[in-house]
Amino acid sequence: MPRPTRRAVLQGATALAGVGCGPGSAPIQRDTSSGSPPPILYIYVDQLRYDALGCTGNPLVRSPNLDALAAQAVLFSSCVTNAPSCRASRTSMMTGLHVFEHGVWDNHVRPDPALQSHVRRLRDEGGYRTLVVGKTHLHDGLGHLDDHVDQLRRWGFSDAVELPDPQQHDLQSAHSDWLS
Repeated sequence: MPRPTRRAVLQGATALAGVGCGPGSAPIQRDTSSGSPPPILYIYVDQLRYDALGCTGNPLVRSPNLDALAAQAVLFSSCVTNAPSCRASRTSMMTGLHVFEHGVWDNHVRPDPALQSHVRRLRDEGGYRTLVVGKTHLHDGLGHLDDHVDQLRRWGFSDAVELPDPQQHDLQSAHSDWLS
């Protein structure tokens, strides 16, 4: 399988899909006059307090690029997690389901990629090319991270640049291989 290039990462990042689609929601509608779907960039940071950026009111933090992006985008001012652990929270974000529904209670339970996925729906029904960059925590985390790209594709990602968990220094990825 070819490794993503910088260009693919940048192109994919502009089409990163990530809007919540709950069960029973209407089919995805898009403006077809331009011939392509509008770009969606979804930034999900699971360990960032709301007041940690300039655009959210912190007078001491300088974050001009994120502030400029936030000024032209939808910026959520309130967000609550139903699960404080990484894997459970990310599974809820991917599926739109509560922990009670998807069954991933903590970081030791692997989520099932066959669960509903808004990213898969945007890729398959909306015509988006989707990309994930970062630590997804959507697989068991053993072996080379590139071994799990197929699982991430089952979630709906066209491309993936998986970064290793900081506690797993022995894990490598195409990204770390490319940098070295």
